[in-house]
Amino acid sequence: MSPTKNSLASQRSLVFITAEYPFGQQETFIENEITLLSEVFDQIVVLPKNTPGASRTMPPNCSLGRPYGAVSATTASNLLWKEWLRIKGHVGKSKVAYRSWQSINKRLTQIKASTKDIAGEIIYYSYWLDEGAMAAVYLGQREKRLAISRAHGWDVYPVRHPHNYLPFRSFLANSELTVCPISNHGMTALRGQGFSKLDLFYLGTRAPKTLGVSQIQENQGNKRLVSVSSIIELKRVQRIAQIFVQLRKSDNQWQWHHFGDGPLEGELRHWLQMQGAENYHLHGHQPNETVRDWLNKNHDRALFINQSTSEGLPVSMMEAMSYGIPCVGTNVGGVSEIINNGNNGLLHEFDLDLKSVARSIEDLGAECLISMGENAKKTWKNQFNAEKNYTAFIKALTV
Repeated sequence: MSPTKNSLASQRSLVFITAEYPFGQQETFIENEITLLSEVFDQIVVLPKNTPGASRTMPPNCSLGRPYGAVSATTASNLLWKEWLRIKGHVGKSKVAYRSWQSINKRLTQIKASTKDIAGEIIYYSYWLDEGAMAAVYLGQREKRLAISRAHGWDVYPVRHPHNYLPFRSFLANSELTVCPISNHGMTALRGQGFSKLDLFYLGTRAPKTLGVSQIQENQGNKRLVSVSSIIELKRVQRIAQIFVQLRKSDNQWQWHHFGDGPLEGELRHWLQMQGAENYHLHGHQPNETVRDWLNKNHDRALFINQSTSEGLPVSMMEAMSYGIPCVGTNVGGVSEIINNGNNGLLHEFDLDLKSVARSIEDLGAECLISMGENAKKTWKNQFNAEKNYTAFIKALTV
């Protein structure tokens, strides 16, 4: 059962700090969470950093705050000096720290301007462990208000950044910020960075639609490889294409469907054309509902595949498993927390040669796929059900 809205006379407000939600194409998984948040808080003020494209529909009690970008006055200068001392004059890191400090000040200005007329209880919630979280806890400590932040992948692992560096980590680790990593792998990494106020909360996806028998019968002839991601270097979508081409050499019933776009799409299309590849479908960016509808109609004889070199814990895999689709993925980040090798999918090292990956897929018989699909559904139900996971997270916000 979903939490009920606060009935106290005093107003309870959530300041929700995002990268671009409700704008743009990213952070689609927030759509699952904000509906439940809106049932608990009297109002939610959403503060995106970037505002590309049109705004998505939000619950009625959600509104946009002031835009990011203006700086009324620079504050927290002592943070910058301490950080510069900590990194001992490293030129590259010093530049990163300065840009981050500027962003913190812009976030502080945005939050203050957006909350000056709000009465009652205010909770600061940053979706990413970045400058938004810095501003949230900086204000929270001074105003005696709760500040909480999720932590995903790029905001957890310094190795994904220039100079192997994430600025102001020491301040965050020793602050009153409650950090909620989305994977055990991320939690371990943050402990290694000195964080102690940690609380694991998995993300989740909504319950799937029911698939009709006629749809199952209609799609029995083909085997489908499906992937969902931006087409960028980190995601290695061209490697998925290579695995697909390898699979079709031994069985031309294989199809590949990819949802997502990105700067390497042109290069990917050119490579596929040069290979003379057939039965691949690059659908580009699609709304989440479109992807869900496709999974609903095509989940039989399908395998979801991800070949990233780094991950947090992929929501796209949760979505696929909710439809009973086994997953193939690299053993990076928190992926091993969703794929149990041989049980609900195939887990392999990120540098395993693509022919070996293709061979492991070819070796999966029909009965094995059915069994893996059933186990995938159980994995989603037990670990990645959105209503269960977000209800637990909201309780932590409102205690």
